[in-house]
Amino acid sequence: MADPYRRPVADATQAAVGGKDGSMTFPGAEPFRQVPYRSCAAAPVLDPDAFLPERLARLGESLDRALARLCAARAGLGPAEWRLLAALARYGPMPAVAVAGRTALDKVRVSRAAARAVRAGLIARRADGADRRRTVLALTVEGMALHDRVVPAALALEAALVAGLDPGEVSFLTDLLDRLDARARHLDGTGAGRT
Repeated sequence: MADPYRRPVADATQAAVGGKDGSMTFPGAEPFRQVPYRSCAAAPVLDPDAFLPERLARLGESLDRALARLCAARAGLGPAEWRLLAALARYGPMPAVAVAGRTALDKVRVSRAAARAVRAGLIARRADGADRRRTVLALTVEGMALHDRVVPAALALEAALVAGLDPGEVSFLTDLLDRLDARARHLDGTGAGRT
């Protein structure tokens, strides 16, 4: 007796046939196997190469890879650990949730980066003086020394990125990025300012 739950699957080498209703069927497939599609004339098509969020994401990923190579070569760090060290060097000791608010890292990535940095002796966890139930992260002497060794190379990476722009364009780009960052935070519900 045939298994009632087993459905025939079309041979991938068979050509698809377009239906009048805008669906695609494959010879040998049952009707529920229809794959709907939209023609370009029926709806707007999103071009990933022109879609600003996608372009910014790709730019960020490219820079993240470059930063990862730099951090790995100079200090044996990953990008998350570098962002953690940079935030603590700039803003001082703070809870992990505040690090997440100051960086492009979510709380889980901050927690994992902090655990690796603690094991490496780069940061320390200590009780918050204002609230003993909460811990703050702080750079160790070794963490600050490592940060200071990486900073010149990170600044050189930034300079290489904007090398084709004049100072006015860099200033304008910085202003645009600040405005886009504030707007994106508004749209995702996290607010316009960094915590």
